[in-house]
Amino acid sequence: MTLVLTLLVSDEVDLVEPLLDYYLDRGVDLVILTTNRAPEEVIEKLVPYVERGVARILREDATVFAQDEWVTRMARLAAEEHGADWVLNVDADEFFWPEAGTFKEILAAVPPELGALEVPVCHFLPRPDERGFFADRMTVREVRSLKPSGRAVFSKCVHRATPDVQVSIGNHHAKGTGLELLVGWHPIVGLHFPLRSYDQFERRVVRDLRADPSLGWKRYPDRLRLHRSGRLREAYERDVLDEREAERGIEEGRLVVDERLKHFFATKDETGGSEPPAYDAERAEELRLEARRAIVEFQSHPLYFEAERLRYKLVKARHGRRSFRRRQEHAERRRDELKAEIAAMRSTWHFKVGARIAPLLAGARGRRQRR
Repeated sequence: MTLVLTLLVSDEVDLVEPLLDYYLDRGVDLVILTTNRAPEEVIEKLVPYVERGVARILREDATVFAQDEWVTRMARLAAEEHGADWVLNVDADEFFWPEAGTFKEILAAVPPELGALEVPVCHFLPRPDERGFFADRMTVREVRSLKPSGRAVFSKCVHRATPDVQVSIGNHHAKGTGLELLVGWHPIVGLHFPLRSYDQFERRVVRDLRADPSLGWKRYPDRLRLHRSGRLREAYERDVLDEREAERGIEEGRLVVDERLKHFFATKDETGGSEPPAYDAERAEELRLEARRAIVEFQSHPLYFEAERLRYKLVKARHGRRSFRRRQEHAERRRDELKAEIAAMRSTWHFKVGARIAPLLAGARGRRQRR
């Protein structure tokens, strides 16, 4: 299996090297990067990986942040030019963690009729002490992170490589040939570190504001308003987790201590790096059975049938709307055709003569009736 990672980088100076080292140690064969207005310090950190032949860089200097367009391009290049079997689309602050086996063993276990795997993502919270390596001090995360709407779990998507893939903004979904989603099985989770220090947070807000002011104001109006008034630190400190809040969250079951990434980098520093894990065919077969069992269990759940019923009703309603629109469009076209035919008839000489004679005949008819 050839596993390719796509990565969009801007000014994440503190994360570029740890992120690439992590995924290469986990079995990724190639990293395709798009740098968007990245400083030279970031580019310099990427050069050694390019020289080793494990990374490819695409430069983008556009001010508009076209994430979905750039990630889709990288995912298609992975399929068309690098012979990828699977593609991981990640952000520069996300570490996908395989909880059972290796990446390649898990992805080999996905049934052939399915082509995408959902990855739930959990946010790690910033701490008051900003000194040192982020993975050493940020060890408390949310048990389950929700989307801003609060109606769904925050998740990303990994998928089989296909030349017609279309990746959504945020890498949450992927569409394309053979990319039906496997639901009910989550052997990979995302460890997300969006806020690591106040300086990094401020750079991110300014970057978002410069990249697309209208989008920035829609997403983070409070942050940008505080930034304009010089009070941005207030927005950051709302998310900072002190020891008392951490203990309370853990007791209530909202937060959990997760030191897996910390131990990974500590072990890597002690051993000086490691070779990518070997592929275990027996373990992959066990995972394949586990995936099949998870699919069956999910489909046998009562809520699954309710969801399928609602999905059928939604599809039917959409089809009804499309049929109504088609009938409406046909009626409007026929109306326009009739109007054109009537206009053509009125422009002929015999219609014009008839229009002049008609009042005369009506007047003569009226006079006869009066007599």
